Amino acid sequence: MQAELNFMNEKELIYFESMTKVLSASDKYTTSEVTPEMFNCIKKCMELPKDKSFAGLDLYRMYLTHPNSDSNYSSADAGAEYISHLTAILSGDSPKNLNLTALRCLNNLFM
Repeated sequence: MQAELNFMNEKELIYFESMTKVLSASDKYTTSEVTPEMFNCIKKCMELPKDKSFAGLDLYRMYLTHPNSDSNYSSADAGAEYISHLTAILSGDSPKNLNLTALRCLNNLFM
């Protein structure tokens, strides 16, 4: 249990805090940036077990509304791993709130 609580190091926690500030200020999206290091924090949160990944998935949903989120999907198969992750959530026996958030992520991914 302790290992799950400490899944980010101190540097990642700084990026995580910066990322949450950027994503919570949607009125400043045109002047803000989500760096690759910040996005790696989201990915790390999404890799947690299903019973602990809701917050990471919700952050990913919010990230997809940010204008520079498309930089991760500029090549032909760049979004494939995320679509696979989201469809795996939907095809499994995930909690309903996780399914709904995965659907919202898919919606935002194709906006």
